[in-house]
Amino acid sequence: MPSDEYLKEVTIGTVEERNGTITLHAYDPAWPEQYLAEQEKIMDALRGEAITVEHVGSTSVPGLCAKLILDILLLVEDAGAEERYVPALERAGYVLRIREPDWYQHRMLKGSNPAVNLHVFSTGCEEARRMLRFRDWLRSHPEDRERYACAKQELARQTWTYVQNYADAKSEVVAEIFHHIEAADRDHAEPQKPKVAFLCVHNSCRSQMAEALGKHLAGDVFESFSAGTESSAQINPDAVRLVKEIYGIDMAQTQYNKPLSALPAVDIVVTMGCNVQCPTFPCSYREDWGLDDPSGQEDAVFRAVLSRIEANVRDLKRRIQAGELV
Repeated sequence: MPSDEYLKEVTIGTVEERNGTITLHAYDPAWPEQYLAEQEKIMDALRGEAITVEHVGSTSVPGLCAKLILDILLLVEDAGAEERYVPALERAGYVLRIREPDWYQHRMLKGSNPAVNLHVFSTGCEEARRMLRFRDWLRSHPEDRERYACAKQELARQTWTYVQNYADAKSEVVAEIFHHIEAADRDHAEPQKPKVAFLCVHNSCRSQMAEALGKHLAGDVFESFSAGTESSAQINPDAVRLVKEIYGIDMAQTQYNKPLSALPAVDIVVTMGCNVQCPTFPCSYREDWGLDDPSGQEDAVFRAVLSRIEANVRDLKRRIQAGELV
């Protein structure tokens, strides 16, 4: 929890002391209308700038008690570049009161009639995302909205030197509600597909065909990648021709030769054969398919290798789905 010294350090001007309790008011349907008027004023002041304006805080949640202060979130390209937005907002009647360069470059301006706390962050800021997520959660989860309201009312009855002390004291209930939000996010998250790397010496033939068939036949179960332990100038032309002829996949357009260093972290490593060893490449499971290199041989040999790769890819898909490997 920030100290009083920190509050004084980041405040522009004098920190107003409260030395009393906090007054909360029942939800007022006029608050969204007041926000819309402020939103229009902000957007007019910053016309031509890439901005986003959102109503946040308790006045943005129907049914929730709040102080008579509108919290507004303003996202700009760079919150640290005050010259891009502060002068225009000051001409519109706002006053810069908080500057926190070490906390997401947060700035806060105050407005009056109605009272406004205008929080400024850079677009993409994690704290801004949390503010919006918290607002949206309270709007749609009455049990946590009531939990938050009860905590606010209990804290509001206490005596606070500064209003910010009251705001900081809500951290415990906010953290509790975020546990609920994060648990819900995990429950609804798409399961991550395992990543499979197909490796051979030059990444020009067998591993490229395995990557192509992995994406084509098992893309719904695992992600496919390929790489080589040595460099090669291009994918084998016969491999490109036959994969396109049999499966309709043009590897010349969708794939390229890659060294091991170009691979992401993977779960499964499949070596094609020819004693390919990658002892320093981490994975959870490794197997070797023992395929001879068909480079320079007749199409019948290529087709036989392709047939084995297809069968192996289908079997790998089956084993992953059954939970046998990862």
